[in-house]
Amino acid sequence: MVDKARARRVDLILPARAQTMGLRTATDAKVAFIRQSSHWWNGTNYYCPLCDQEFHGSDCAAHHLVTNQHPVLRWELAVLPDRGVDG
Repeated sequence: MVDKARARRVDLILPARAQTMGLRTATDAKVAFIRQSSHWWNGTNYYCPLCDQEFHGSDCAAHHLVTNQHPVLRWELAVLPDRGVDG
């Protein structure tokens, strides 16, 4: 039963704001988080695509990440590399 719940969470369609960054599922968000992990702490603004919530400062973002196990993204790096600035 745990596997079914995990599969549903991974297949969850993310909010519109996350989708504009090219993130459709929780798996997409986790991949994006892993891609930016080496530069994650250097940011000032962060975004949780699962909660559609913004955080100002790495401390608040890290607390949410650890407490909820959500892939909180560094906002400045949230646009995926294959997308240009103009969208």
